[in-house]
Amino acid sequence: MTNKQKITYGIISMIVVILVTITTIGLLGLISNNNNSKSNGNNVVTKVTADDLKSQAIKALQSKNIVKAKQLFEQANQEYKKLNDTNNVIDTDAQLYLLNHPKQ
Repeated sequence: MTNKQKITYGIISMIVVILVTITTIGLLGLISNNNNSKSNGNNVVTKVTADDLKSQAIKALQSKNIVKAKQLFEQANQEYKKLNDTNNVIDTDAQLYLLNHPKQ
């Protein structure tokens, strides 16, 4: 094998490695997007939406707006359930329990 052939095979090998890497990164991105959003009819439920509702609920709670906090935690809870996000379902359930059972 000549040096020219070795260089050619080396370049081809590098191109193949680069293409495989790019394809893998692209597929991982698609998989990640599918895990963070699920279709629910015409609506797309995303973790970002649920997290935003939870954040708004916390702000309402800090502002002593209990009614609004309950509504927002309930909405966030429903979104997390659609996403099968167990940790955040448990968290919002706990917040709702505390709001529904205030200290005496």
